[in-house]
Amino acid sequence: MARYACRSPGPFRPRGTGRCIAARHPDLVRALVVEEGGALNRQPDAPNPVLDVSGWPRCVATLAELRREVESRGIPDASYFLESAAEHPDGWGFLFDRADMMESQRALIGDWWPDWLASTCPALLVHGQDSFVMRTAMAVEMAERRPGTVLREFPGCGHWVHDDDPDGFADAVREFLAAL
Repeated sequence: MARYACRSPGPFRPRGTGRCIAARHPDLVRALVVEEGGALNRQPDAPNPVLDVSGWPRCVATLAELRREVESRGIPDASYFLESAAEHPDGWGFLFDRADMMESQRALIGDWWPDWLASTCPALLVHGQDSFVMRTAMAVEMAERRPGTVLREFPGCGHWVHDDDPDGFADAVREFLAAL
């Protein structure tokens, strides 16, 4: 079995990439794991389809200050983003370009139902019930409308289930793959 992984640098991964490959090239995909990737990524269906990082600081004196700056913009825990931070000669900043990040996120706005429904491989849909990105109703609808979809909901977790509950996330993926 060939394995394909799609990643992008920085904290935002292309949520729709796996879904698109599964729909358009089913011979390449045996199973699909989707974490918090809604079939409708636009307002009002997705409350926050784009996280505005354009005003985030380019550089600050300390990592602690960078954390405070991000969290002051409504992010409850900046740890996820700080994985993409580094110390530069003039202080601490992110490794991603803010304008590129905004462009990448805007490319994900849209109606992804056709791709989601066109794929036929088994799918695990992971949803954090406290997500600020995907509503629980969307996750439930995605599971109900697409045969072969297993929905795993994580109470107390937000958009980044793999960070909020790494053991639970790993168990869910492990159990799903073992059942194939």
